[in-house]
Amino acid sequence: MSMSISQSSNGYSTIVQLQAHIDGRSHRLSHVGPNEIILVEPLAIHPGPVSVDVIIDNHRQTYQAEITASLPAGTTQTPHPRSP
Repeated sequence: MSMSISQSSNGYSTIVQLQAHIDGRSHRLSHVGPNEIILVEPLAIHPGPVSVDVIIDNHRQTYQAEITASLPAGTTQTPHPRSP
């Protein structure tokens, strides 16, 4: 997901992308939080690893988490961070 934000003189970011990688496929996210991700499109999710990319102005930060329970499509997912 890309969204443009007007750049101001104080240096705010202009391009933000949010993606989740689940079962070998990439999915756009509308929101991320410390304990949840919200997918743009409804998707049934099964337990397993998830990788979340937060890309701001082409600088990527990737977070690893674990989905611990199956959820039906349209449910807000709460992944649990993996221990290092």
